Amino acid sequence: MAVLMSKSEPKVYVAEFGAGQITEVSLTDGAKKALATGLEGPLALAIIDSTLYVAEAKVGRISKVDLISGNKEVFLTGTVGIAGALGNDGAGNLLALDGWGKKLFLINPKTWRLP
Repeated sequence: MAVLMSKSEPKVYVAEFGAGQITEVSLTDGAKKALATGLEGPLALAIIDSTLYVAEAKVGRISKVDLISGNKEVFLTGTVGIAGALGNDGAGNLLALDGWGKKLFLINPKTWRLP
């Protein structure tokens, strides 16, 4: 559903909606590895610092995945509806577009709290 290129390494991250995972693909040798599994319909991706944010469409949440360890956790749920697009605003904030609700959310990942 989505592909995002790393700014610091020759890698891309691929959201596999049906498989429920994020696959890391090396642009150097084509090697693939599952970075995060058990996701519920990964649809959109954004990177801020060393964290990959993943919009999970089936459950209406955004999870975060540590790019170094692959550890994942729920970042927020229910707040932004179903995020169809994510982005990095260039100032360390996460942009989340709820297409159904026609809203764009600006989220500071360092201070955001789950409702």
